[in-house]
Amino acid sequence: RRVRGNIVGQRSVPIGSCPTTCVPSVTCQSKGYDCGTFVNDCNRTVTCGSGTCPTLSSTCSSNKCVCVPSASCGTSLTTQCGTINNGCGSTLNCGSCTSPNVCSQGTCVCQPTTSCALQNKNCGTINDGCGNQVLCGSCALGSSCVSGVCTVTCTPTRT
Repeated sequence: RRVRGNIVGQRSVPIGSCPTTCVPSVTCQSKGYDCGTFVNDCNRTVTCGSGTCPTLSSTCSSNKCVCVPSASCGTSLTTQCGTINNGCGSTLNCGSCTSPNVCSQGTCVCQPTTSCALQNKNCGTINDGCGNQVLCGSCALGSSCVSGVCTVTCTPTRT
């Protein structure tokens, strides 16, 4: 028996019927894809969104826009500490500082461990515990600074 019909492409189809166009059942939305491309069930390459992610801080990975952290703990210029924003809406715990350093706005800074008053000094200089010299003052006329304390200098007079 011979089927009467039209020749479409290289195959014979019955009169009154046409080959159907492939309608994809898989879309970017149904797969949850934000970006990039994939081959759908009609063997066509589909671009999701604009193909790239909308912000500079994100990148397309496995068809999902993922944030790339813009901050990390520690740099060559400073030692970071405490909690900082990573640029993706989360925070990073960068740890704490070693004494005499304290954490100030994400950076370890030296906190002086002493002062002139704590050492009972009222003249000369002392080390503040951070490698800096602190001036404790000077003595009044007739006194001299001895080991950081003003002492009256007596000069014997001849009679």
